[in-house]
Amino acid sequence: MTAHPYERDGVPRPAVKVTVSDPMRHSSVDLEARIDTGFDGGLLIPLDHYLGLGLQLYEEPSSSFAARSALGVTVSLRSSTGVAQVEGGRFQCTIYTSPFLLHPLLGRDLLNRWMVTLDGPSSELTISHRGGA
Repeated sequence: MTAHPYERDGVPRPAVKVTVSDPMRHSSVDLEARIDTGFDGGLLIPLDHYLGLGLQLYEEPSSSFAARSALGVTVSLRSSTGVAQVEGGRFQCTIYTSPFLLHPLLGRDLLNRWMVTLDGPSSELTISHRGGA
């Protein structure tokens, strides 16, 4: 169990370091992903990282769809299977991208695989493992 201080670029936000790789684990990238409890998917990463990992090669034909942002704007998302690792816990998950995304977001599909505590008054995020793949 490790406590992570909130990201401090303006407004304090919970964030965690994530290693993202393609399903075959040929390439990977380390990212700082903001925790987004309003996103029910796995991991949303910028397009340049998505393409750099070659995730477009693992997309299903029907992997593009529309989603609604917190501001109510409809955004087109692409998705692929990939692997996310946080503190040694490694999980296969769906990884999404959009050309409009500025910061990686870690959603509830992945959060539900760990024991996560968001401590607002202390500005700390704590993660405990449940097990990995």
